[in-house]
Amino acid sequence: MSAVQRIALPARKRSTSKRKLRKWTLCLLASPLLLVLSIASLFYWTTQSYIHANLDDIRSAPVAIVFGAGLQKGGRPSRVLRSRLDGSIELYRQGKVQKLLLSGDNRTRYYNEPAAMQKYAIEHRVPKRDIILDYAGRDTYDTCYRARNVFGFTNAVLVTQAYHAPRAIYVARRMGIEAEAYAVPNLDQFPLLQMSYTVREYMADSKAFWDVQISHRKPYAVQETEH
Repeated sequence: MSAVQRIALPARKRSTSKRKLRKWTLCLLASPLLLVLSIASLFYWTTQSYIHANLDDIRSAPVAIVFGAGLQKGGRPSRVLRSRLDGSIELYRQGKVQKLLLSGDNRTRYYNEPAAMQKYAIEHRVPKRDIILDYAGRDTYDTCYRARNVFGFTNAVLVTQAYHAPRAIYVARRMGIEAEAYAVPNLDQFPLLQMSYTVREYMADSKAFWDVQISHRKPYAVQETEH
C-alpha cells in the first residue's frame, strides 16, 4: 500500500461515519413525526363510518354534544364555534336530538365558553330547558368523559368540523358513548385559519391517544374535586 493510500483511508472512514451519524439523526427526527401521522391515520380510518356531512344520514339521539372552540374579543363564539352551534341548532330543529350539551372552558370568571354558547343558542330559539352546560370541557377527552360519567349519556351526536371529528368519535366511543358525528362545514373560506386548526389537530391526536389508551386520566375538574 502506497503512502497516498495510507493517508486516504482514514478520510474515507471519517466520511462513512458522518453519513451514518446523519442517517441515525434523520431517523430519530422522523420517528416522532411518523408516530403522530400513524395515530392520525388510525383515528381517521377507524371512524369514517360514523361521520356524516348530510343531516339526513344522522340517526336520532338524546343529545347533541357541542365542543368549545374559542371565543372572540367581547365573549362571542369564534367562527369555528358558531359553525358547530349552528349545526347543533339544525339538529334540534329537525328533531334529531332533544337536548344540547354545550361543553367548554370556564376555568376563570373572565372566560366562559358554555355561557357564550348558551346565549347564542337561545338567541336562535333553542329553549333554555333543553340546554345542558358543561363548564369543565377543557378538551375533547374531558368533554367525552364527563358526557358519559357525569351527565350519563351513552348515545349522542357529536357536532364538530370534519378535521376534528375522527378524534372526537374515537375518544367518545372508547368512553362508552354510541356516537356519530355531524361534520359541519370546514373553514375552506379561511385557509390560514383552517391550516392552523389542522396542524394543531395532529398534536391533539397524540395527546388523546395517550389519554385514552395509556394514562386513562380523570378530567381536571374531577381531579380538583377529589383533592
